[in-house]
Amino acid sequence: MNRHIILQQATGEPYESMLLMTKDWHGNYCDRHKWEYSPRLKEGCNTGPFWAQSMGEIWLRNQMDRYPDGTVLWYLPADALVCKPEIDGRMAIPDGADLAAFGSPNKFVNSSPCFVRNSQKVRDFYDGVISAGAVDGNVDISYGFSKELWRSDLKVNVLSSVWNWYETYGDAAVPVNCAEEDAVIRCWHGMQKFRAYKMMALEIGYLKECARA
Repeated sequence: MNRHIILQQATGEPYESMLLMTKDWHGNYCDRHKWEYSPRLKEGCNTGPFWAQSMGEIWLRNQMDRYPDGTVLWYLPADALVCKPEIDGRMAIPDGADLAAFGSPNKFVNSSPCFVRNSQKVRDFYDGVISAGAVDGNVDISYGFSKELWRSDLKVNVLSSVWNWYETYGDAAVPVNCAEEDAVIRCWHGMQKFRAYKMMALEIGYLKECARA
């Protein structure tokens, strides 16, 4: 039977504290749905150009080499929280899909959160994305991600914002197209990071109270 693994990593504050705050919650979620859980502190990407140092895609690609083909890897950023523990993440990447990514028809943003079904063609795809690099030296590799998808034969499940709900600031990279109360995963992207920590603490506290009720 193929393995299903949630991967989290955090380096620096407040992300390490975010991961520690939600570690038991996500561990219990994994026990409930028979996922394996692999949270890691102080483990980022320390090689490659400056734009690659904090990129989830780089770290995720490195993890693929550790697991056999067929393993489903769910990369869950440290600033993300599963808000509906009754919903199994397998729903996001149905049988036959190689990749489940958050995006829109013309743009994909894959670093938060995403699902991959490990295989050589998925690894080759990520190698192409990383080789393409970031746009104008910043940390946005969504163009390269989209370009590689157009060239590949990967079967992709385009995720709606229920898997990556966040408050938008200015122009959102992709549309947030559901109500907050419908979110399976709540994220705090783009918010001032220590404010994000406080907001996450309030949310996890609320969820735990609901679970005890």
